[in-house]
Amino acid sequence: MISPDVPGYRDIPNRELRWRIRRELDAHPQLDARQIVVDVQDGSIILDGWLTREAERELVWHIVTSEGVGHRKIDDRMRVQSTDVTEMPLVPRQARHWF
Repeated sequence: MISPDVPGYRDIPNRELRWRIRRELDAHPQLDARQIVVDVQDGSIILDGWLTREAERELVWHIVTSEGVGHRKIDDRMRVQSTDVTEMPLVPRQARHWF
């Protein structure tokens, strides 16, 4: 999902913007950001990796869109890793083996 343009620090080089976002994510006490990958290309922020719950996505978005970080677009590729067995995908029928 890509957000609409949001005003921010558009003149910050990609590397500096990535570093600022990474620093903010790593510093947040309620977020384990080790599984989150941050990349910045032409001022657009790409977020990838795994979250443990949907609430973490909201927290990441809050941090990234904070005034101190600034950006133009966010490409959100993060996925929530379910620990609930009922939410795990089933094995495709053709891959099942009954012996």
